[in-house]
Amino acid sequence: MPKWNENDISALIKKRHSFSDYNLSFDMISEILSQDEEALEDQATIEMKFYRLLSDQARGKPGLALNLWLSALKAVSYKKLQVSLPAETDNSDTFSDMQDHSLFVYSALMRHENLTIKQASQITSLPQGIVANSLKLGMERKFIQRDIGQNYRIIKERVDALTLFLAKKNFIYE
Repeated sequence: MPKWNENDISALIKKRHSFSDYNLSFDMISEILSQDEEALEDQATIEMKFYRLLSDQARGKPGLALNLWLSALKAVSYKKLQVSLPAETDNSDTFSDMQDHSLFVYSALMRHENLTIKQASQITSLPQGIVANSLKLGMERKFIQRDIGQNYRIIKERVDALTLFLAKKNFIYE
């Protein structure tokens, strides 16, 4: 799917939000921005900067942008939502101390969507024990899940963070 631009993502979020009865408050964003800039900005400029930040953080992916949007909302009173900064998507701390063979297993898992230990071992040419330990580590760190058929897959909400990390390390290409 082609990457969406800032305006498309903003329009998507605004359209979805228009079906709710909630009012939005960008006061917290205004306070954060005013720490960096001397003049207070109007509501439209603050919203524009927020959607630009959201779009950049989502790297043009509408599904991720919607998840980030939801992570930025907090109920403050009846029918009023406070908009703050979206949750951080770069969870490199989760992956940074992992050995290359584990990252190799995760890149194979991303390419094939789901694999058993035996399949991952055959694809990566790594012993089944190393593959099993890598997948166990991923489950412990909550970015891999196993189904009842013993197939492993990346948890949907963590795909983007893992993709970004693996691309930075040249294990995959976006």
